Amino acid sequence: MTGKENGHNHAPAAGPEFGVRLAVTLLLVPLLLIALKPALIRFVQSRANGYAGTGRFEDAIRVSKKWLVFDGENPVAWSNLAALYRSAGRRDEALHAYEKSLELDPRNAKTHFELGMFHAWAKEWTAAVPHFEHACLLSRDGTKILNRNRYRSALTMLERCYTELADTEKAAATRAELAARFPEATR
Repeated sequence: MTGKENGHNHAPAAGPEFGVRLAVTLLLVPLLLIALKPALIRFVQSRANGYAGTGRFEDAIRVSKKWLVFDGENPVAWSNLAALYRSAGRRDEALHAYEKSLELDPRNAKTHFELGMFHAWAKEWTAAVPHFEHACLLSRDGTKILNRNRYRSALTMLERCYTELADTEKAAATRAELAARFPEATR
């Protein structure tokens, strides 16, 4: 029985209509992927957030890596992945992802703050200082600012780092800036 007898034709496609179909497919598929990219990214983000919200960090990491397939040059994607690695206890991978995020956007105050906190949690005060300093500087000059509470936290942590490093002069100057910018904060 041949393909034509049972209604199926498995013969190689030939003729001008095949070329037209191929050309349309080759044009349409990339255009559809470009058009759907934002929706796909939102879906992946939502799914990763859902997993992370229930403590399923390994699943959230797996899904977040798919975000990087669509948008690998996005510093926010790398920063989010870093936070998931941190939450999963995967320190080296978290550090690499934070560094990649800052490589893509070195003026992101939020990522500097998070990397500063990452080092502060490990009591790596010397490594934390430049990130808190950058976060505060970027917020001060209005480049990529932290929200008010996080800015106050960055100054507080910077003061703590200087205190831990016995740099009393910088600790005092940071404490004075904290009091001037946030007088409502009790110390």
